[in-house]
Amino acid sequence: MTDRATPDSVSFAKSAREGVEGADFVQESVPERLRIKHSTYVEIEPVLSSHAIVSSSTSGLTLEALQKGWKDPANLILGYPFNPPHLIPLVELTANSRTSPAVPEIAEAFYRDIGKVTVRIRK
Repeated sequence: MTDRATPDSVSFAKSAREGVEGADFVQESVPERLRIKHSTYVEIEPVLSSHAIVSSSTSGLTLEALQKGWKDPANLILGYPFNPPHLIPLVELTANSRTSPAVPEIAEAFYRDIGKVTVRIRK
C-alpha cells in the first residue's frame, strides 16, 4: 500500500475512454471475456498517450490473444494481481516480443511504488 492513497483521490468517469485520458498507467480489469476486453481496447486506444502502459488483469487469456485487439500492442502487458489484492502484494507480469522492451521495467516500478511485488512470467 502507499501512504498517498486516500478516498478523496478516487474519481469516476462515465466511460472507459474518459477514464484513461491523460493516464500514464492503466490497470485494466474488465471481465475475462475476449470480446469485452477487445471492445474496451478499441474504446481507449485512440485517447491513450504514446507512453501510457495498459496492464491487463487476466489469468485465463494469453497476451497474444489480447494483443489482437490493438492497432499497436507495444504498451500492453499482462499484470495480474493475486487475490485478494488488498492482502496479497504479488502481481504477475507477462510480456512478449510485441511488448516494448521498456514496458516491463516501467510496470515493475509502478507496482513497486504502490507497495506491490512483481513476479515475471517468461513462458
